[in-house]
Amino acid sequence: SWEVDIETMDYHHYLPLFFDGLCETAHPYEFFARQGIHDMLDHGGSKILPVIPQLIIPIKNALNTRNNQVMCTTMKVLQHLVASGEKVGEALVPYFRQILPVFNLFKNKNSKFQSCKLMSVHSWADGLKRVSALLWSGSLSFFLC
Repeated sequence: SWEVDIETMDYHHYLPLFFDGLCETAHPYEFFARQGIHDMLDHGGSKILPVIPQLIIPIKNALNTRNNQVMCTTMKVLQHLVASGEKVGEALVPYFRQILPVFNLFKNKNSKFQSCKLMSVHSWADGLKRVSALLWSGSLSFFLC
């Protein structure tokens, strides 16, 4: 549980900080980053939209790791981000050029597998299949036309 009320937190400071943590793979850092993001997105409402520009570089950095676990977590966070408030998805459109190129590397991989699950250890090939499956499962259909 939080020491302070989430609604009173400075979203311009803390949300980008948690998004920076998307690159983490070691416990407990990965957990804190992911949980902090989801909690803030659940309670942020109108505070999220103005912070979108500050989230792009951490999102891009996480995707550019090409680490399966990091990419899966980031894609699930993107899904939650878009669902977290009105016009959030629309606010991401100007940044597509920065965050979508990495998806092109994975979109043509085997898409017959189930959606990506957060994992600790998987082979690179299995990881690629899961990333690809998440791309095409509809979870990120708001990005792909």
